[in-house]
Amino acid sequence: MAILLDAPSTSAVSTAFRILASMGTTAAPTASGIAGSMEIGAAPDGSSALQVTIRGTDPLTYGGQRSELLADPEPTAIRWYAFDIWVPSTFGADRISIMQIHDTPDGGESPVKFPNFEFVVRESKSLEVYVPFDCPSEATSNSRLVGACPLVTDRWVRCVLYCHWQSTTAAWFEAYHDGQLVCSEWWRPFRYTDVTGPYLQIGLYDLFHTGFSGQRRAWYRNIRIGDSAETYASMLGVAPSPRRLAQVPFF
Repeated sequence: MAILLDAPSTSAVSTAFRILASMGTTAAPTASGIAGSMEIGAAPDGSSALQVTIRGTDPLTYGGQRSELLADPEPTAIRWYAFDIWVPSTFGADRISIMQIHDTPDGGESPVKFPNFEFVVRESKSLEVYVPFDCPSEATSNSRLVGACPLVTDRWVRCVLYCHWQSTTAAWFEAYHDGQLVCSEWWRPFRYTDVTGPYLQIGLYDLFHTGFSGQRRAWYRNIRIGDSAETYASMLGVAPSPRRLAQVPFF
């Protein structure tokens, strides 16, 4: 087995990541993080965790309100991405990204491309999965909603992306929430043809730039990236369950 990045709460804002992006700044992460936005604190159950906060009044970072950690770019390969998150039931009535896989543009591209993958919390009720509209085409910045499930709140939940990064029909992915399959796509590319591969961005981000009032806060721990040697048992922590059949609320 090969774990490529392992960030429990005590090291999640240290050298495990490449960049910390929050409050109008981008810098190499430090153990202290950024006070009030991304720092080690106590989760609602009292456990140590990475406490992440964004506010509607925060200065823009990379063009949006965000508090995120950025990992190194990934090659064209099979990858696992896993993290535990605590989302409170009072999170907020909007759409906020809680994790994304972002492309690495070659430069001079217009329009700005939609990220390769998004886990999005919607109105504290559902977890949604978005991918680019027609990857690897770069002609549009539109997205596709490919799956959703009821959001589990007020306790620790593991989210997992298992995928094969390809810009051809050899690509595939599976997305899990609390051990259950949210959605999957096979033989359809969701990686662009950029020279440098995509990378994990984890934290909170106003993805659709719709604006919001007040603050949004969630807690993270056990952020991990694994290669093809990892398994469902080692990354999901449980045997995977079929896709939920419960109806997702419409908005």
